[in-house]
Amino acid sequence: MSAEGQLEQGRVAKLEADTSAAIGEINAQQLEREAESRKDASKIEVERISKQEKIETGQAIAKFGKSGISLGTGTPISVLADMAESFAMDKALTARQGLIDSQRLGQAAAIERLQGRFTKKAGSAAQKSAILGASSTALGAASKLYGSKNA
Repeated sequence: MSAEGQLEQGRVAKLEADTSAAIGEINAQQLEREAESRKDASKIEVERISKQEKIETGQAIAKFGKSGISLGTGTPISVLADMAESFAMDKALTARQGLIDSQRLGQAAAIERLQGRFTKKAGSAAQKSAILGASSTALGAASKLYGSKNA
C-alpha cells in the first residue's frame, strides 16, 4: 500500500472513531435524562399513592362514623393500621424501583461514555500507526531510490 493510502486509512479510522465517540456521548446524555425522568416519575407516583391513601382513609373513617362504630378501639383501628401499612409498602416499593431504574440507567450512561472514549483512543492509535507505516513506506522507497542511484 502506498504512503498516501496508509495516511488516508488512518484519517478514516480516526474519523470513524470520533463519530462513534460522539454518538456514545449523545447516547450517554439520553440515558442520563431518562434516569432523571424515572426518578421524577417515581416521586410523582409516590405522591399519587399518598393522595390515594388520604382519600381511602377518609372514606373508611366516614363509613365507620356513619355506622356509629367508635374509631378508638378494635376493628376500626386494625383496619386503618392495615391500610396505612399497605400504602407505606406501596410507596416504599415505588420509590425503590425508581431509584433502581435511575441507577441502572446512570451506569449504562457511564458505560456508553467509557466505550466512546476507548473507541476515540483506538482511532487515534490507528491514525498514528498509519502515519508511522506511511513514513516507513516513504523511507523504504527513498532508500531503494538512493540505493539504485548509487549502485
